[in-house]
Amino acid sequence: MEIMIDSMENILNKKMSRRVALSKAAKISIGVGVAAVIAGVGGYYAWQRMAKPQKTGYLWGDSPYENEEVWYWTLTRCLHYYAADLGDSVITLDPHTNTEVQIRDIRYLVAQGIDGLMCAPTSMEGLVEVLDWVKKQGIPIVTYDSDAKTPSVSICTRVDSFTIGKQSAEKLIEIMKSDGIEPKGKVFIVHDRPENLVQVARKDGMESVLKEYPGLEIIEYTAFSTMEKAKTVISEACHTIGKPVIVMATNMPQLTGAVEGLKAAGIASPRGKGEHVYVGGIDVGPDTISYMKEGLIDVAVDQPNLFYGPLSVKFLRIIKEKGEDSLPPVGATVTFDYNKSEGRQADGTYNIVFDPDKEYAGVKPFAYPPPPSKVVEFYGHRWLQLSAIVVTPEIAETAPIWANVAKEWFKIG
Repeated sequence: MEIMIDSMENILNKKMSRRVALSKAAKISIGVGVAAVIAGVGGYYAWQRMAKPQKTGYLWGDSPYENEEVWYWTLTRCLHYYAADLGDSVITLDPHTNTEVQIRDIRYLVAQGIDGLMCAPTSMEGLVEVLDWVKKQGIPIVTYDSDAKTPSVSICTRVDSFTIGKQSAEKLIEIMKSDGIEPKGKVFIVHDRPENLVQVARKDGMESVLKEYPGLEIIEYTAFSTMEKAKTVISEACHTIGKPVIVMATNMPQLTGAVEGLKAAGIASPRGKGEHVYVGGIDVGPDTISYMKEGLIDVAVDQPNLFYGPLSVKFLRIIKEKGEDSLPPVGATVTFDYNKSEGRQADGTYNIVFDPDKEYAGVKPFAYPPPPSKVVEFYGHRWLQLSAIVVTPEIAETAPIWANVAKEWFKIG
C-alpha cells in the first residue's frame, strides 16, 4: 500500500493540466476508494491518504459534489486552510458527481473515525439512507452547496436559486435607472431547460422583478447550458424579433453565449456608448470579468463559495462543543458583523464571526462577508440561505469570488 501512495505522489506532485492530473488520480485510486484532490502552488497536485491523519484537533470528513472544476477547488482549498488554522484535519473524497461512489466514500470516512461529516449531496433522495446511517453512529452532519431530504442533517449552507435570480435582476434594473433608462422593451432570458429546476428557479427569480415593469416584454429561450446554443438563440432572436433592452442568463456558459449572440447580431455596444443592451446573469468566471471590463456585461451574481467550507467546520464545532441547539435556529436572521460577539444576540439575530484580516496564500477570504441571511426549515433541518455576491464592472477584478481567488491560489484565470 505504501508503494501505491508513493506512486500517487510522484505522479501528481508535478505540473500538469487539470484534466490529466484528475485522470491519473482517478485511475490510481480505483480499488482503494479514496482520493483527496486539491491544487498546489505553481501547478496541480493531489495526494492519497490511506490512513487516518494524526489528530491534532477534530477529524472531519468532506464529501463534495465533485472536485473537478475550479469553482470547487477554491471551495475545498478554503475549507482546508480554515480547518488547519484551527488545528483540525480534513479528508476530502471526490465522488465525481456519482451517488454510488459518494455513498461508498461516506462509509469509508466513517470507518476512519471522523468526528463529523460535511457533504454536498449528489442526490437529495439518494443520500438519505447513508446519511441516516451516519447520524445513527452519533456523527453530526452538515451539508453545503446542495442538500438531502432528511432531518439527519443539522444545518445546510447554500444559496436559494430564486433569490439569487432576483438579486441579479434587481441590480440590473437599478443600473438601468441610474443611467436614466426606462425599463421598457423586449427582455430575452436564456436558461437551460424546464427539467433543470435550479435554473428554472433562477429564471423565475429574475422574472419576479422584471414583471413589476409593465413595459417589459419577457421572452424565454432554452440553451441547454451551452455557450454555442445561447449564442445562436440570442443572435437569431435579435434578427427575427428585434433588439432587446435586456438580456439575462441563468449560468456562466449561457451568459457568455448571450454576449456572443449580441456581437453576432451586430448590436453589442459598451455601456455609455450607443444603444447599450443591458446584460446580467448568474455566475462570474474569467470570461464574465473580461466582458465586464469591455462594458458588455453590467452585473452578475456569484455564490459565496469561500464561506461554505469554513461555515461547515464552524457549525460542526458548535455541535460537538455546545450541542445542535446552539446552531442558528429556524426563523433567525444570521448576520456577519465582525464587531460583535458570536452567537445569539439580544435583538434575536444570530451573529457569525470570522477574522477579516486572515490571509491564506495571498487571499483574505473573509474580508467581504455575506449580507444578513435567513434560516428556514428544509425537510426537518435548518437551511442557512446565503445571499449571492453581486459583482459589477467596478469591482469585477477585486471581488472575493472564485475566479479572482484562482489567480492567487492556482495561478490560473
